[in-house]
Order: sequence, then structure tokens, then C-alpha cells
Amino acid sequence: MTSANKSLIIYMSSADTSLFERRGIFLNNIQAKRNEVKLKQEDIARALDIDRSTVAKWETGRSLPRAELLVRLAQVLGCSIDELMRG
Repeated sequence: MTSANKSLIIYMSSADTSLFERRGIFLNNIQAKRNEVKLKQEDIARALDIDRSTVAKWETGRSLPRAELLVRLAQVLGCSIDELMRG
């Protein structure tokens, strides 16, 4: 099991908040971190070799990043997966 998968399992099994609240925190954290490092959705997409609309879907809650992209996403944003998951 990869580090990203372990972090995702820990995140999803945390009992302190509901799944929907945690998902909202995660989605807000992606956008907040992106804005903090002054990157556009296009910049993230280019770095991860994905479409810009995929990043937009993550930030609006229409989808979530695949586990294998979490490590690269965190690197691009200059943070840990845990920071993305928990804030």
C-alpha cells in the first residue's frame, strides 16, 4: 500500500467529523493551497499531466483526485498529503 493510500484511509476513517465535512475541508484545502502558492488551475494540471477541468472538479467537489496523484499534488502545492486532508 502506498503512502498516499494509507493517508487516504486514515483520512476517510477519522471519526471526528462527517465524511461530507472532511471532503469539504479537503476540497477547500486544495484551492487554498493553490492560491497560497499563486498557481492557476492550469499550472496544477500541467504539472500533473491532467486536464484543467479535472482540477476544477476537485475544487468544486464533483470528483476527488486519485490516490496516486495525491503525492504529486502535494509536492506541486508544497505541502504534505496530511495538510491537504486535514487543513
